[in-house]
Amino acid sequence: MNPLVMGKLVKAGFDPEEYHATSGERGKPDFVMSGSELMQFHHCPRRWLRGYRQKETEALAFGDLLDCCVTSRKSFDKKFSIRPETYTNEDGERKKWNGNSNICKQWIEKQGDKRIVKKEEMDGADMAVKRLYGDQYIADLLSDSKFQVFVTALYQDSATGLTVPIKCLIDMVPNTKSK
Repeated sequence: MNPLVMGKLVKAGFDPEEYHATSGERGKPDFVMSGSELMQFHHCPRRWLRGYRQKETEALAFGDLLDCCVTSRKSFDKKFSIRPETYTNEDGERKKWNGNSNICKQWIEKQGDKRIVKKEEMDGADMAVKRLYGDQYIADLLSDSKFQVFVTALYQDSATGLTVPIKCLIDMVPNTKSK
């Protein structure tokens, strides 16, 4: 017997930020767990319940940027801001970006919760996207897939009778008729 029942496609092209926005408390039924949180929970439930968060590394930050560029480009502007290389000071002079200047600090403040990306980081992500689409097999797969596919189901455990609601945001789902 399949333990997953009442599976349903909610929407393809779902906003990842909306999906990951949680209002619930860790360990409570309304808390949305990502795949990485499930792995952290599996590693040590007590540590996860106490609020452990994985440290942000350069590799994770780049992966997040690349993932957004490939699987949810339309949400890019809500999540990221590309830092200018220069700014114009109060005297009208064009200067190299300086995070200590008041104008730069004001720009940073206006970005709110967005992650600020340097031009070099964005260039690296754009180069990686070009390489992906430069490989014909990968390009075909990407062009014939749906991204950010939100699905729900119920998991029914026959041994305990427990029913657990499941929701999942799948980054990429290839068309079943793909080559």
